[in-house]
Amino acid sequence: MHTAALLDTEGIDVASFTPLVTEVLTEMVGFLPELAREIDEAVYPPDLGPLRTQAALMGDLIENREARGVDAQGLRHVQPLMNRRVASGHGEDGFSSLIEEIRRDHDYQRPAGGVNVQAPRCANPPQPAGRRGRCDRPCSSREGARCA
Repeated sequence: MHTAALLDTEGIDVASFTPLVTEVLTEMVGFLPELAREIDEAVYPPDLGPLRTQAALMGDLIENREARGVDAQGLRHVQPLMNRRVASGHGEDGFSSLIEEIRRDHDYQRPAGGVNVQAPRCANPPQPAGRRGRCDRPCSSREGARCA
Protein backbone atom coordinates (compact mmCIF):
# COMPACT_ATOMS: atom_id res chain seq x y z
CA MET A 1 0.00 0.00 0.00
CA HIS A 2 1.28 3.45 -0.84
CA THR A 3 1.76 6.01 1.91
CA ALA A 4 -1.10 8.24 0.72
CA ALA A 5 -3.53 5.30 0.72
CA LEU A 6 -2.39 4.22 4.18
CA LEU A 7 -2.83 7.76 5.49
CA ASP A 8 -6.33 7.84 4.01
CA THR A 9 -7.11 4.52 5.72
CA GLU A 10 -5.92 5.94 9.05
CA GLY A 11 -7.87 9.19 8.53
CA ILE A 12 -4.74 11.35 8.26
CA ASP A 13 -4.46 13.92 5.51
CA VAL A 14 -1.20 14.04 3.58
CA ALA A 15 -0.67 17.77 4.20
CA SER A 16 -0.57 17.27 7.98
CA PHE A 17 1.78 14.30 7.59
CA THR A 18 4.27 16.18 5.41
CA PRO A 19 6.00 18.16 8.21
CA LEU A 20 6.73 14.92 10.10
CA VAL A 21 8.22 13.29 7.02
CA THR A 22 10.25 16.43 6.32
CA GLU A 23 11.65 16.37 9.86
CA VAL A 24 12.55 12.69 9.67
CA LEU A 25 14.24 13.05 6.29
CA THR A 26 16.16 16.11 7.46
CA GLU A 27 17.46 14.15 10.44
CA MET A 28 18.41 11.26 8.18
CA VAL A 29 20.36 13.55 5.84
CA GLY A 30 22.13 15.05 8.86
CA PHE A 31 23.21 11.56 9.91
CA LEU A 32 24.90 10.74 6.58
CA PRO A 33 28.33 12.26 7.45
CA GLU A 34 28.46 10.17 10.65
CA LEU A 35 27.39 7.07 8.72
CA ALA A 36 30.11 7.71 6.14
CA ARG A 37 32.72 8.08 8.89
CA GLU A 38 31.64 4.80 10.51
CA ILE A 39 31.88 2.99 7.19
CA ASP A 40 35.24 4.51 6.25
CA GLU A 41 36.69 3.62 9.66
CA ALA A 42 34.91 0.23 9.83
CA VAL A 43 33.74 1.11 13.36
CA TYR A 44 30.03 0.47 13.84
CA PRO A 45 28.71 1.69 17.20
CA PRO A 46 25.29 0.40 18.22
CA ASP A 47 23.72 3.86 18.12
CA LEU A 48 20.20 2.51 17.61
CA GLY A 49 20.88 -0.53 19.76
CA PRO A 50 22.85 -3.68 19.04
CA LEU A 51 22.20 -5.32 15.70
CA ARG A 52 21.22 -8.56 17.49
CA THR A 53 18.31 -6.70 19.12
CA GLN A 54 17.25 -5.07 15.89
CA ALA A 55 17.44 -8.42 14.07
CA ALA A 56 15.32 -10.08 16.75
CA LEU A 57 12.61 -7.46 16.27
CA MET A 58 12.68 -7.41 12.47
CA GLY A 59 10.23 -10.30 12.01
CA ASP A 60 7.66 -8.57 14.21
CA LEU A 61 8.17 -5.28 12.38
CA ILE A 62 7.64 -6.96 9.02
CA GLU A 63 4.56 -8.80 10.27
CA ASN A 64 3.10 -5.60 11.74
CA ARG A 65 3.66 -3.63 8.54
CA GLU A 66 2.14 -6.31 6.36
CA ALA A 67 -0.85 -6.72 8.70
CA ARG A 68 -1.55 -3.02 8.18
CA GLY A 69 -1.20 -3.34 4.41
CA VAL A 70 2.17 -1.56 4.28
CA ASP A 71 4.84 -2.86 1.93
CA ALA A 72 7.67 -4.55 3.83
CA GLN A 73 9.78 -5.66 0.86
CA GLY A 74 12.68 -3.39 1.83
CA LEU A 75 12.74 -4.86 5.32
CA ARG A 76 12.61 -8.36 3.85
CA HIS A 77 15.81 -7.54 1.95
CA VAL A 78 17.52 -6.21 5.09
CA GLN A 79 16.51 -9.09 7.38
CA PRO A 80 18.88 -11.73 5.94
CA LEU A 81 21.77 -9.25 6.04
CA MET A 82 21.06 -8.63 9.71
CA ASN A 83 20.79 -12.34 10.48
CA ARG A 84 24.06 -13.13 8.70
CA ARG A 85 25.87 -10.29 10.45
CA VAL A 86 24.67 -11.45 13.86
CA ALA A 87 25.47 -15.10 13.06
CA SER A 88 29.03 -14.10 12.11
CA GLY A 89 29.61 -12.67 15.59
CA HIS A 90 28.84 -9.00 15.01
CA GLY A 91 25.59 -8.72 16.95
CA GLU A 92 26.94 -5.92 19.14
CA ASP A 93 27.66 -3.71 16.12
CA GLY A 94 25.27 -1.06 14.88
CA PHE A 95 23.02 -1.07 11.83
CA SER A 96 25.69 0.59 9.70
CA SER A 97 27.76 -2.62 9.92
CA LEU A 98 25.42 -4.14 7.35
CA ILE A 99 27.63 -2.49 4.76
CA GLU A 100 30.09 -5.32 5.40
CA GLU A 101 27.46 -7.87 4.32
CA ILE A 102 26.69 -5.81 1.22
CA ARG A 103 30.39 -5.62 0.42
CA ARG A 104 30.70 -9.37 0.82
CA ASP A 105 27.75 -9.93 -1.51
CA HIS A 106 29.42 -7.73 -4.13
CA ASP A 107 33.02 -8.89 -3.61
CA TYR A 108 34.28 -5.60 -2.24
CA GLN A 109 37.69 -5.76 -0.67
CA ARG A 110 39.12 -3.40 1.92
CA PRO A 111 42.88 -3.13 1.38
CA ALA A 112 45.31 -2.07 4.10
CA GLY A 113 44.91 1.65 4.54
CA GLY A 114 41.14 1.53 4.63
CA VAL A 115 40.37 2.72 1.09
CA ASN A 116 37.42 0.79 -0.30
CA VAL A 117 37.89 -0.73 -3.72
CA GLN A 118 35.80 -3.09 -5.68
CA ALA A 119 37.12 -6.38 -6.99
CA PRO A 120 38.26 -6.13 -10.62
CA ARG A 121 35.46 -6.04 -13.14
CA CYS A 122 35.29 -6.59 -16.85
CA ALA A 123 36.12 -3.58 -18.98
CA ASN A 124 32.91 -4.02 -20.95
CA PRO A 125 29.56 -2.35 -20.19
CA PRO A 126 26.82 -4.47 -18.55
CA GLN A 127 25.62 -7.30 -20.75
CA PRO A 128 22.48 -9.41 -20.51
CA ALA A 129 22.96 -12.76 -18.77
CA GLY A 130 25.07 -15.22 -20.74
CA ARG A 131 26.31 -12.64 -23.29
CA ARG A 132 30.02 -12.18 -23.74
CA GLY A 133 31.61 -8.77 -23.75
CA ARG A 134 35.34 -8.08 -23.90
CA CYS A 135 35.99 -10.75 -21.28
CA ASP A 136 36.57 -14.28 -22.44
CA ARG A 137 34.12 -15.53 -19.82
CA PRO A 138 30.33 -14.92 -19.72
CA CYS A 139 29.05 -12.24 -17.39
CA SER A 140 26.65 -13.36 -14.67
CA SER A 141 23.06 -12.12 -14.59
CA ARG A 142 23.36 -11.32 -10.87
CA GLU A 143 26.35 -9.05 -11.23
CA GLY A 144 25.97 -7.44 -14.66
CA ALA A 145 29.34 -6.90 -16.31
CA ARG A 146 31.31 -8.76 -13.69
CA CYS A 147 33.25 -11.66 -15.05
CA ALA A 148 31.80 -15.01 -13.96
